[in-house]
Amino acid sequence: MLGRQVLDELEADFQYLQSDLNVSPRETIVVLLYPNEAFRDVTRSPSWAGALNDGKIRVPVSGLTSVTPQLARVLKHELTHSFVRQATSGRCPTWFNEGLAELEDGSQLARFGKQLARIFPQTPPYALLEGSFVRLPAGDATLAYLKSLAALEYLRDTFGFNEVRQILGAMAVDSDFDAVLQLQLHMTYASFDKEVGAYLQKRYGQ
Repeated sequence: MLGRQVLDELEADFQYLQSDLNVSPRETIVVLLYPNEAFRDVTRSPSWAGALNDGKIRVPVSGLTSVTPQLARVLKHELTHSFVRQATSGRCPTWFNEGLAELEDGSQLARFGKQLARIFPQTPPYALLEGSFVRLPAGDATLAYLKSLAALEYLRDTFGFNEVRQILGAMAVDSDFDAVLQLQLHMTYASFDKEVGAYLQKRYGQ
């Protein structure tokens, strides 16, 4: 029963993401459901990780008999990663990938926006957030996810979501994200950091 509900949820998310991202994945997307203990044993993921996408979507579901709102959010988040991987041939920086997945799963920065606006100048620049977040301590990981969401909210609110789609397309042919930024937005990584910081101050700062 749970497996059927998960499949139905993913089918609906697939149709939505296909339209929203203008991406049509050609490779099969594998989804594996685990008891919690098996999930940790298999993935070696940190305690803060609620799921993992390493080419396959791996989700712990112990104790669940139906798709809860939280599980639905996780499924959509992880499916977005699969779309991004295929759309960019695996070239997407982690911060962009996570930020887009958070947008798609319905996450919002508003609750933490004021705090992030205040500490943003002291956070690691986006150029240092291109690699996996998996090995980060819980507090650093939370901050990295918030900063990732902030970047995608900035792109969506400033340039429109179609620009996000165009950046995805550009990554498919160029593995240097700094070059993609300059081509698409006429910005360097450094100036992008400053613009996101200014956006946060304007929207959430006091």
